[in-house]
Amino acid sequence: MKLFHDRPLAAVAAIFTLVSVAAVYIGGALKIAFFAFALFVAASVFLISKVHIPRVSVLLGARRAIIISSAAAAALACAISYAFFNVVYESWRARDGDEVRISATVTDKLYENGYSGRYIVRLSEIDGTDARSKLILEASFAPGLSVGDTIEADGTIEALDSGGSFDEEAYYLPRGVFGVLVVSEPASLDVTGEDNGVMLSISRLRRRIAAMTEVAMEEAGGDFGIAEALLIGERDALDESVSRDFRYVGASHLLAVSGLHLTIVIGSISILLRKLTIPRRPRAAATIALTLFYMAITGFSASVVRAGIMAVIAEGSNFARRQGDPVTSLFAASALMMAFSPASAADTGLLLSISAMAGCFSYSEMSKRRSRPRSVLMRAVRAAIALFSISVATLLFTTPVMWLTLGRVSLLSPVASVIMTAPVTLVLYLCPLAAIFFRIPVLRRPISYVCALLCRFAASEARLLSRVDGAVIDLDGAFAAVAVAAIAALLIAAVVCSGKRSAAAAAMSLCVFAALAVSGAIYNASAKSCVYYVNSGKNDAFAVADGGAIVICDVSDGSWSAVSSAVDAVGGSRIDALLLTHLHNRHVRTVGKLCRREYVDAIYAPAPENDAERAVFASIENAASALGVPVVEYDRGDRLEFADSAVVDTIPRTSISRSTHPVLALVFDVGDHKTVYIGSSCGESSVSGYVSDACADADAVIFGAHGPICKRPFDFSIPDRAAVVFVDSAIAELMIDENSIRRFDMCSGTVRRIK
Repeated sequence: MKLFHDRPLAAVAAIFTLVSVAAVYIGGALKIAFFAFALFVAASVFLISKVHIPRVSVLLGARRAIIISSAAAAALACAISYAFFNVVYESWRARDGDEVRISATVTDKLYENGYSGRYIVRLSEIDGTDARSKLILEASFAPGLSVGDTIEADGTIEALDSGGSFDEEAYYLPRGVFGVLVVSEPASLDVTGEDNGVMLSISRLRRRIAAMTEVAMEEAGGDFGIAEALLIGERDALDESVSRDFRYVGASHLLAVSGLHLTIVIGSISILLRKLTIPRRPRAAATIALTLFYMAITGFSASVVRAGIMAVIAEGSNFARRQGDPVTSLFAASALMMAFSPASAADTGLLLSISAMAGCFSYSEMSKRRSRPRSVLMRAVRAAIALFSISVATLLFTTPVMWLTLGRVSLLSPVASVIMTAPVTLVLYLCPLAAIFFRIPVLRRPISYVCALLCRFAASEARLLSRVDGAVIDLDGAFAAVAVAAIAALLIAAVVCSGKRSAAAAAMSLCVFAALAVSGAIYNASAKSCVYYVNSGKNDAFAVADGGAIVICDVSDGSWSAVSSAVDAVGGSRIDALLLTHLHNRHVRTVGKLCRREYVDAIYAPAPENDAERAVFASIENAASALGVPVVEYDRGDRLEFADSAVVDTIPRTSISRSTHPVLALVFDVGDHKTVYIGSSCGESSVSGYVSDACADADAVIFGAHGPICKRPFDFSIPDRAAVVFVDSAIAELMIDENSIRRFDMCSGTVRRIK
C-alpha cells in the first residue's frame, strides 16, 4: 500500500515539513523566490481548473486540490521560515554587543560552580519593553540563582555561537533561546522575588525526581545517569564513556527522552486503564492529561512533543468517533510544530524522530500480518526478526538526516536495538515506581536494585558492541552524498510505489542496508589523506587522517575547544593517537575528557625533563590508564610514524631567553604532502635554521599562535605552489615584510583544511 495513498492531509503536511527543513539551510532571497514560485504554481493550477479544457481537466482530475494545497503549504513554510529566521532571529543577532537591562525569571540551571554560573531565563522586559523570549544568562561570578527566581540584570547581549565543537545556535534556538546575556559584576544582578507558576513548579518537580533517582540508584550501586536520562531527560549526570558507547553502536536514541519513551510510559498506563474497564472517553481524557504532564516533566523536548501531539490526536479521535491514522498524525504533528516553532525544523532530535517514525510506518505498510504462532519460542524469534527489520528500515530513513547533521551512521544500530530495547523498556517501567515508593524503603530497594542491574546490563552490552571496529560509516564528501541520496531515493521509491504486502519488505530493507554498508565502506577505504589546522585563541591543534587512521596533535596548553574542534573536523569515531607536543597541567583534563568522549588507542607524550613535567606526565598516565588507554613516551626531536604514511617530525626542547614557554615547530608528512607548522618566536630560537630548511619544499606553511609573542622575523623561502596560513595579522605583517610571500590566508579562531 502506498504510504500517502488516500491520505491527502498527510501528504500536504509532509510537504510543509520538508520545505520547512530545507528553508533552514537556504538564504532569505531563495526563500522569497521559492515562496513566489509556489504561489505561482498554486494560482496557476487554480485558474486552469476553472477553465473547462477537457484534456487538462482529465489530466488534473482530483489531483488539483492536492497540488494547490501542497504548493500553498510550501509557500506558507517559506514565509514562516523567512519571518522567523530572517526577521525575528536576525533582529536578535543584530543586537550582538548591546548593553541592556532585563527583567526575567530563571527557568533552568545549566551549571553553577564557585566562580561562575549559566542559566536559562525567560524575559518579561528588556529595556523597559515587554518581551517573551528566552536568553542564556552567563555570569562570571557565582550568583547562586535557583529555578523560579525573578531577577533584574544589566549585561551585554552576545549572539549564539554557531561554530566550534558545540553549535549553540543549533542546540538552543529550537528550544526558544535567542542569545546570551553576559553579566560581569555581582552588583549588576538583583534577585527581586520568586515565581511559583505551574511550569516552574513542574521544573522543580523534575529536579526533585532527579534527586530521588540519584539516591535510589546510588543505594543500589547502579548508574543513576542512565536512569535520569531515561526517565526525565537529564543527561548531565550521564558518564561520557557510556554516552560514547551508545553513540558508537547507534543507540543514543535509547538514552534520549524521545517519542519511544513517551509511547512506552503512556502506552503502559493506557493499557492499565483499559484493564480496569474504565470507559473509552474518560480513559482518553486521562491519557491526554498524562501525556501533557509527561511532556512538561521532560522539558518539552522536541521529539517528545511530536509524540505527544500524535498521542493527543489519536486519543482525541475517541471524542470525534473516528479512527485515528498514525501516518497522518505524524506529519500533522511535525507540521504543527514547525508552524508554531519554526526553529524546530533545525532540531536534530526532532528530524531523527520524524524520519524514524516514517521508516517504521513505511515498513508496517509493506509488511503483511501473519497468523500468530503458538510456540513461545517462535513468537520470540518472530518478534526479534520484526524488531531487527524495523530497526533497519528506521536506520535507512534516518541516514539522510544523520548525513546532514551528525555526519556518521552506525551499522550496529539494528543489532543494538534488538539487544538493548528490552532492558531500557523495563527501566522505564520501574523508574517511576522507584520514585513513587521512595518513602517506602521495603518497596523502593528491590525496584532500585533491578533498575541498577538493567542499567549495568545495557551499559555493558553497549561497551561490548563498541569493540567492533569499523562499524561507523563517515557520511562526508561528495561520494557519500551521492551514495546516501541514491539509497534514500531507492528506498523511498520502493516504499511509496510498491503495492505488495509480503516478507519482501524485510528483504528489500536488508538489501538497501547492505548497499549503504558497502558504499560507505568503499568511500571510507578510498578517502584521501587530509590535514586540518585548528586555532582557538592562543591554542592550536591538528587533525591528520591517513589510510583510515586518525591522529590528533595538541599544540596547546590543554585547550579542550581546540582538541574537540580538531576531532569534529576530521569526523572520525576512533582516534589512533593523541599527540601532545608538551606537558601542561590542563592536559590531564583534556586527556580524560577526550578518552571518555571518543575511542583513543594511545596517548603520545614527550619525556618529562623536570619535576613539574614528571608530575604532569604521571597524572596523564593515571587518567589514561583508568580508561584503558596506554601512554607512549617519546623524546623531543623524534620522528613519529602513524598509519601507513603519516609522519610527524618534532623538534628538541627549545625556548628563548625572554620566556620559559617552549617554542614549537612540527613537520607533517602525510602521503606526498608536507605541512610545516611554525610556532610563534621560532625565528628567535635555535631551530630557525631547521624550520627554514623545512619550508623550502613544503606544500603548506602555517604560522601558528603557540609560544611567546613573535618580535623578530627570520629568513625562509617558500615554493610558489605552497599554501601559507597566518593565525595573526601582526605575525603576517612581520613575516611578509622580510620575505616575498605572494599568496597567504588568515585563519584565526577557525578550522582550516590544509590538504
